[in-house]
Formats: sequence, C-alpha cells, structure tokens
Amino acid sequence: MKKALFILLATGFSFAVRCQTFPDSLLRKYDTAKTFKEKGQVLSIYIPSLKGTPPEQLKILFPMLSYFTNKKDQAGIGYTQLYMGILFVKSSDPNEALKYGISALKIFEEVQDTFALLKTYTVIGNSYLSSGNFEESLSDFKQGLPAARIFDPHYYSIYLNGIADCYNGLQLPDSAMPYIQEALRIAYQRKDSASISSCLSAMGDMYISTGQNEIARPFFRQSISYLKNTNSFYYMYRASLGSNLNRIAQSFFNTAQYDSSLAYARQALMYDYPDFLIFAQYSYELIYNNFDKENKKDSSNKYFRLATEIRDSVLSLEKSKNIQAQHYREEIRQHEAETQKADLAARHRQNIENALIAIGILSFTLLFLLMSRSFITSEKLIKFLCVLALLLVFEFINILIHSYLEELTNHSQILILGILVGIAALLIPLHHRLEKWVVFRLIKKNKEVRLAAARATIEKLDARG
Repeated sequence: MKKALFILLATGFSFAVRCQTFPDSLLRKYDTAKTFKEKGQVLSIYIPSLKGTPPEQLKILFPMLSYFTNKKDQAGIGYTQLYMGILFVKSSDPNEALKYGISALKIFEEVQDTFALLKTYTVIGNSYLSSGNFEESLSDFKQGLPAARIFDPHYYSIYLNGIADCYNGLQLPDSAMPYIQEALRIAYQRKDSASISSCLSAMGDMYISTGQNEIARPFFRQSISYLKNTNSFYYMYRASLGSNLNRIAQSFFNTAQYDSSLAYARQALMYDYPDFLIFAQYSYELIYNNFDKENKKDSSNKYFRLATEIRDSVLSLEKSKNIQAQHYREEIRQHEAETQKADLAARHRQNIENALIAIGILSFTLLFLLMSRSFITSEKLIKFLCVLALLLVFEFINILIHSYLEELTNHSQILILGILVGIAALLIPLHHRLEKWVVFRLIKKNKEVRLAAARATIEKLDARG
C-alpha cells in the first residue's frame, strides 16, 4: 500500500513556468475554467475590453499568444489568434487577418466550438472581401450560414449581409437580393434600428445597380429615418447619413435630374467628417459631374479641383497607413523572432536540465549499488532508497513525455493519468527485482561478515591454545 501511495503521489507532480502576460485575476479565472469553451468565454470578455488602438491592443496580444503557445494551451492559442485576426481586419490588413483566422479555424474545427467558428468565419470572410476575393469570401460566409441560423439571429444577419456584399462585388445584385431581404426581416423582428437602416441602404444600392433608381430612393429615405433612431456614435451617424444622401444624389444623376442630384450632394457635404473624406470626395465628384452635364464649366472645374485635392489627401493617408502597416509588420516579425529565440533558449535550458537529471539518477543508482556492497547494513534503509529511486525515475519519465501525452490525449487529464499509472505499473516489477537483488546482496554480505568474524575468533582461540 505504501508503495502504491508513492506512485499515485508521483503522478500528481508537475513542473510549470508562468510568464505574466495579463492580470492575476484574469489568470485565476482562466485557470479555474475547466472546458475549452469556458476558457474561451474568459478571453472573449477580457480581450474586447482592452483599450487603445488596434496596434496597441495587438502589442498586448502577442505576448499572450506566446504564453499560451509555450503552455500548448489550444483554447488560449485559438481565441487569441481569433481576436488578433479581428484587430487586423480593423487595421485594414487582410493578409495578416487571414493568417491568424485560418490558424484559429483549425483549432476550433477540432473541438467544434460554434461561437468561435462563427466569429472566425467572419474574420476570414471579411479578409477575403476587403481584398476583393469575392468568391472565397462567399464560400466562407456560406459555409458558416447554417450554423449561424441555428446559433443566433444576430450572427445569421451578419452572414446574410456578408453574402449579399459578395454577390454585389461579383455584380450579381439579383442573387444578393434574397439574402438582404432575409437580413432585413430579421432586423425588423429584432427591432434593431441600426441593422434595419443598413439593410435598407443595401437594398437601395441593389436597385441602383439594376437601373431601378426610382425604386431605390424610398429605401435610402427609410434608411435615414431609421438611422435617426439608432444609438450609433456621432461620427458613424454622420458618415451613414452622408452616404445615404450621396446615393440619393446618384439615383437622380442616373435619371438626368441634375438639380435634385446637386441638392442632395450638397446636403451630404454638410455631414462631412475628417475620418471619412471618401464621402466628401464622392459628393464633390457628383457635383462637378452634374455641373459638367449642364455645361457649367467654371463650377465643374471648381468642384473637380476640390475632389482632386481630397483624392490626393486620401492617397497620401493611404500611403502613410501603408508605411505604418509595414513598420508594424516589421515589429511583429521582430517580436516573433524574439519569441522563437526565447523558446529555443528555454528548450535548450530544459534539455540541459533533463541531461543533468538523467546523470544524477544514474549517479544515484551507481552510488547506491556501491554503498549496498560496503556501507549499508540496514534492510529498511535499502527499501527506502529503492522507493526513492523508483520515484525519481518515474518523475523523470513524466517530465520527458508529459507534453507529448497532452498532444496525444488532447489534454484529457483522465487519459494522461491512466497512461502514467500504466508506466508506473511497468516500473514496479523492475523495482521489486532491484530491491530483491540488493537485499539478497545484503544478506550474502552479512553472512560473509559473520563467517569472517567466526573465522577470526577461531583463529584467536587456536593461537591461545
């Protein structure tokens, strides 16, 4: 029983090094969470609450990803990569977003985490969409659509809108219409004014693309009406309002109603916002095109110059963003290189430690065998040292194979315990044989000592006689 107790105690030993990458309170919550999804929920609350710009948030997430990677914690790796992908989408970097989104998808597909899968498909779909790869984006949105329908109406609406955007990008408005109509139905059902406004605007765009400009205008006006009932941020409200007014102006321009087109384009300029210069550029382009149609060259040239200035400004901003993105990607590359270097150093140090432990166990065994032949005379001491040697060997094996066992069993603690107990069961007979042999050697040595003592006594008696 005592030996069995030693073995069971040994299976509980573990070695871990933690690097502090997020608050202690969060780390405790994460470590307390038992399942993959529970761990994901902890991170899904923490990561979106981070303050700062996407690049600033990413600088927090990269060490976190390194932490989970070192621990080989699949839940931590997957969810961190997911939110990194979301931040790269916000940073208009579809390539990096796609890289982390696909990596996270592989993890979530293994465990079938529906919430994580839906969010990951949106990251991948939006990455392809923003890069103009509409076919791939459509494939990803359609792949997640059945699960989104069952999981949550909000996600279902997001997927419907994504599919509609893909069809619009492919110049297939008739194919896009059923999806946006279904999204609008859900938005009405949920009484979500922001979604209703967005869907109505999308439907107006579809009618414009099919040449039905008169039908499109009521949808834009309804979109504006619902937009006023939303809780959108002020700058988002201005941008959406300006966009709808520009689209109404475009519908009048398409039907050669230039005065009405000018009126709505000028009204859209009233909602100009520095972060959305593209809308102001669109308004100026509509205005100079209207004046050009009416042969008002001076006015047309004036607004053409204004549109060109904004276009140059937008291009300059894009260049600046590209330079910043390149600089940031270089920072990421350096950080990943440093992480890999640190991982290699840690592995090298671990290999040295394992080698030293192995040498120590061998030295202990040899020393024990040598001592058992000359110094040790207590059977109880031999049995204690045999058990100690068994525990050392078992724990050394545990250190060497634990990480492989986690991968093999997909972090199932029950399976890991079963395998370790199996290994211990194989070691016990070896321990018995070693103990029996050493005790036999001890008994033999004691007999030899007693015989030698008897001979010496007899020789002394003979000498006296």
